[in-house]
Amino acid sequence: MAALDPRPIWLLDVDGVLNAVSLRSPDGAWPQRRTGTARAEGRAYRITFAPHLMAGIRDLHERCALEVRWLTTWAYDANRELRALLDLPEFPVVGEPGGPAAWWKLPLAQQVALEERPIIWTDDDLSYSPEALVWLAALPQPTLAIAPEPDVGLRPVDLVTIETFVEDCRRRT
Repeated sequence: MAALDPRPIWLLDVDGVLNAVSLRSPDGAWPQRRTGTARAEGRAYRITFAPHLMAGIRDLHERCALEVRWLTTWAYDANRELRALLDLPEFPVVGEPGGPAAWWKLPLAQQVALEERPIIWTDDDLSYSPEALVWLAALPQPTLAIAPEPDVGLRPVDLVTIETFVEDCRRRT
């Protein structure tokens, strides 16, 4: 059965993807970074982010080009102080950490894949999960996996790759 909503679903992690672990800005990274603080589970965390990346995510969301869903250890806290700091809209949360799987995110992503829509998965830990990469590659729907360097997070080229993937998916429908 074909998906009713043809838009890709973007499974979006925070730390190492939106929140660069390092303050350094290597070649190919965003020219401007900001830092701030957001709380999760009662603890304050330093967040280093690129406003231009957040603007790109907002743009894709507002144009209804794709559907963003949080898949992060931040879980529901992503829609609180973090979302406000990053100036992002509220996104659905796929699930919370836990479960018997070696990597708790994989079974949640597999549930999302049952919707038979294209999937974008950005997570710095993807490179440590060959099982997840093999599973993604075997899916019948289009998929895009990006595992950024945690010190850098998503780069401008990654956002261009995501935009190109979304456009390719749109052309297929």
